[in-house]
Amino acid sequence: MTEAWWRDIFSQCLKGLEFLHGKAIMHCDIKEDNIMIRSDTGYESPKVVLIDFGLAEGFSSTSKGASGTPGYIPLETLETGWWYPRGDIFSMGVTFLQLVIGRTPSGDGTVLGVLQAEVSGSAAVVRAAKEMRLPWERFPLDLPLLRDLLAQMLDRDRRARPTAARARRHRWFSAGAGPLSRACAPEGRACREAAGCGRAVLLEELVTGKTLAELRSLHAALRAADGLGLGLLARPRAAEVLAEHGVSADAAAVFARGAAPTRYNRLMAEALRTKETYTRHFLKELWAGAAGRTMGGTVGTLPQGRVAALLESDPFSEVGDPEGLLEQMGDRGAGSQMAEYVTFDAFQQVLVQDGRVGRRLGVSGHAPRACCMCY
Repeated sequence: MTEAWWRDIFSQCLKGLEFLHGKAIMHCDIKEDNIMIRSDTGYESPKVVLIDFGLAEGFSSTSKGASGTPGYIPLETLETGWWYPRGDIFSMGVTFLQLVIGRTPSGDGTVLGVLQAEVSGSAAVVRAAKEMRLPWERFPLDLPLLRDLLAQMLDRDRRARPTAARARRHRWFSAGAGPLSRACAPEGRACREAAGCGRAVLLEELVTGKTLAELRSLHAALRAADGLGLGLLARPRAAEVLAEHGVSADAAAVFARGAAPTRYNRLMAEALRTKETYTRHFLKELWAGAAGRTMGGTVGTLPQGRVAALLESDPFSEVGDPEGLLEQMGDRGAGSQMAEYVTFDAFQQVLVQDGRVGRRLGVSGHAPRACCMCY
């Protein structure tokens, strides 16, 4: 990753906001989860899209309420209940900062965002939003122009923040760039958050390299190793179980560096939940391809013969017994007036329950990605 690589991504994100705001629409829920890459074939020059407009508001909206995701909601929205276009700029600034310093929140709450606080009650949330300081000490020293841009985007006074168009004209977007420094802080400290970093490395390998069935088997083995049933395991013991279930030695070793016991139930719950989401999406893609449709045009039923041929294709090479699975799909679709057809719901339900589809091709034995905190 170079500075220019991040510059291209951040520019596209701001261009998306500029387009939305030009149409008098506020997103109101900008965060990492709602910024995606259009395909997995161009990571050298990714094409970025903004997604999930479920909370979007028009500029003239009369609805009121601090909707959004805690830790990304600007102070003015927490105080007044109103969203403003420059609230999206604040949320995007939080996202950019967390990406650069390697502190994106985890699904189970073990890693909090830079402005997420474990408080309850609206008054406490507003107070935390006013008082929490941003961790600039972790920001790379060799990116002063980017820091200046983010400081403007993260100003607690919305009137001082730039518009999306003005942010894209910031000097950082036209400056020269070299490779990023490996130091995330002035003293170049090595991974103050080793546990969180190792968890992220491990989670990536589990989700990309394992099937649902393998993840379920691993979860059962971790529970068996937890003789007291507390949902906790010493990291070295957890690393042994992981290694026994085919997790790479590097990922297991990085994960084992943390001192505190691991809450393996949380880790596995997130891995299983994420993997199931990916698997369902993958199955929908395969089904749409078999139907000769795009994803948006997925049909509800396919002839059994076409489904049988699909189950014989490479993505299902580990499944086994396609005839038995096809029979189960027919049973799940009982009541259909066309017995020779299979419904997509039955197809997906049976294969998710089976769990042996969805391993990413070409990932076995791959080196886990390095956390930016662990150089």
